[in-house]
Amino acid sequence: MRKILLLTLCLCLLVSPALGETAGEQEALSRTELIAWRAALLQTLKTLPVQNNPSETNDPNGSDTWLYAYDFGMVELGRESLEGEGNPIESVEVLTTGVSCPRDVEVGDTLETVLAAYPNENPTLSGDASYAALYVREDGTLEGGNGWGWVLRRGSTVDCVQYAASAPAEGLPGYREEVTVRYLIENGVVASIQISGFDQLISDAESLANLASVQEISAVSTFTPSGEPVSGGPFAAADLSFDGLDFTAAPETFQAVLGAPLSDETSADGAVRTLTYAGALVECVQVDGQWRASALLAMQAGVPGPRGVVVGDALEGVLTRFGADAQTLSGATVPLYGEAGEGDWGLLSDGEGGSRVAEYVCVTDEGTYGLRMTFFDGVMSEYLLYRQEGA
Repeated sequence: MRKILLLTLCLCLLVSPALGETAGEQEALSRTELIAWRAALLQTLKTLPVQNNPSETNDPNGSDTWLYAYDFGMVELGRESLEGEGNPIESVEVLTTGVSCPRDVEVGDTLETVLAAYPNENPTLSGDASYAALYVREDGTLEGGNGWGWVLRRGSTVDCVQYAASAPAEGLPGYREEVTVRYLIENGVVASIQISGFDQLISDAESLANLASVQEISAVSTFTPSGEPVSGGPFAAADLSFDGLDFTAAPETFQAVLGAPLSDETSADGAVRTLTYAGALVECVQVDGQWRASALLAMQAGVPGPRGVVVGDALEGVLTRFGADAQTLSGATVPLYGEAGEGDWGLLSDGEGGSRVAEYVCVTDEGTYGLRMTFFDGVMSEYLLYRQEGA
């Protein structure tokens, strides 16, 4: 069956071990709630003008759905007409205001409004740099099924908040209907709302496998975003870590965070060792006869760096974490603090291809270290934690 909306996003989310132990003020999303909302929406649609010809959206050779365009967005039906027995609405995408949405959350509302409308048993959004769970309802506890809420993010930048509920399908033993509400977030506000999964069946085994996936990773809690970052002052020796690991330690310890390296190569002269991981690269040199990291390049959000910065973070938020004396961030070169090349310093400058580069350097007893972060359109694309050669 052709679908215009994704019915399922990745279920590999990170769930705090405490989720479900403390009930929130709001009730978890339920299938009954969304069925009632769909019934009210059907009556509303019958009063609104359709902006397209739905029959032109159906492929008689491969599609049994019809798309109805309205001023507020799109509706997908399982038959050609709104009239008739039963409710034909299978999925909805709301792109603007003008129609009632679940929990009265509207396009244009803030991320905080979304989170406040549902249970949130993880207010710090602890998880990893890509996912965080908001609540989990065990199988059998939510209308005979299960449910959850979670956040998809790139570091501290939230892209999506999704809530799901799975309940047994009437008259079809062994099957369930899983309905979802998905809020797509841009610049901290709701850009669109997708409600989907009506009349779409999954097996009990699939539902339980989804829940098992959530439970398996419920013990992982490696990243907490700084929603209101507080400056800790200039970049310093205490910041020489990534995902809780000492950057100056032996590279073998990195496997606990980065996993096994995809490759481990040593230069022909034996002076440089390069380890390649999924989303990161580590370069090592010999220090007192032992391999030690001289550079870490992170290219994916799964590797939190100094002070929790990750790929996907916004430029302004990152600068706030390290402090800045600059009165403005505009200009090809903006001193943040200190004087470049002398002691501890921070600098924001133009990079290649329209990028902006924020770089911090600190002098320690063991050497001189730097953190170089590259941003495109105000969003971090990579960071490099390094030790200066000869320092």
